[in-house]
Amino acid sequence: MATSRFFPPSKSWTKRSAWAITLAEQKLDGPGKLVFVCEREDGNGFHVLGVPRPWLRDHAVRFDRSDGKYRLFLSAKAGELFTEVRGTGRVGFSEWLVDSA
Repeated sequence: MATSRFFPPSKSWTKRSAWAITLAEQKLDGPGKLVFVCEREDGNGFHVLGVPRPWLRDHAVRFDRSDGKYRLFLSAKAGELFTEVRGTGRVGFSEWLVDSA
């Protein structure tokens, strides 16, 4: 599992609303899904994404990586919700949204 609080534009290095997810490389190993829990924009509840590890491995070359960690910055902006904006690939994660509670 990986978690992120919601970062409003004033607290975000991109100056856009987002969630920051950091994953050790070995988190991508194996079968199954990796769960991302992201604080809702209003602070009341969470968005939950169930991302298949094989899918993450297939897209990993497009993520920002350093010091054995992947650093994802998922946009919270309408029109690009859950799109990774830190790396080069602009990979969309919205298809893996499981719940918004």
